[in-house]
Amino acid sequence: MTIRTMTHSPQNKAAAIAEIIGASGDTPIVFTTGYACRIANDIQDKPGHFYMLGSMGLAGCVAVGVAAGLSRPVIVVDGDGSLAMNPGVLLLAAEFTGLPLIHVVLDDRAYSSTGAQPTPPVGNIESWAASLGYLVLSPPLAGGVGSVVAGLLAGELTRPHLLRLPVAPDGRNVPGRIEGRLSGYAARFRTHCRGLRAGSELPVV
Repeated sequence: MTIRTMTHSPQNKAAAIAEIIGASGDTPIVFTTGYACRIANDIQDKPGHFYMLGSMGLAGCVAVGVAAGLSRPVIVVDGDGSLAMNPGVLLLAAEFTGLPLIHVVLDDRAYSSTGAQPTPPVGNIESWAASLGYLVLSPPLAGGVGSVVAGLLAGELTRPHLLRLPVAPDGRNVPGRIEGRLSGYAARFRTHCRGLRAGSELPVV
């Protein structure tokens, strides 16, 4: 079991997402459904972004599949409500030896986009993940989540990493729903991932 504690955490969900995007380069990121998708799309829409519009609880599963298929790092930006709906994704990730997955859980203790209802307690998810072979990073995080993500991407990821970050509620200034054809976003993401798998250098838009 491995759990490491660090020092500083983001003030709110948008700040955390901005830090993650800023540190990601061309690394694919899967964003969970709800406000996380909308905030990410508003901050910076990139070809390597997959927006999970609907299907709560399955963003992690998508990210596991992409990471296993590419054999290179993938980030999933999850929520506490999403993980509570499908904690089995941790078991799924543990089935893949050396999975290069960075699993960030932004925990505001609420289902933000459906009315801020409180999420159910999920127990000590960090200990469970660590027992499955994850390296768990516990807040507060030194330098912020962006610095931590950048450091992980600069090294060699030989197993899944879990970062569960407490964040403040989104408030009222949340971007509108994502516009455009969802099939277009999916096709763009597939093209980006195929380019990474082929070893080509893709421009970061």
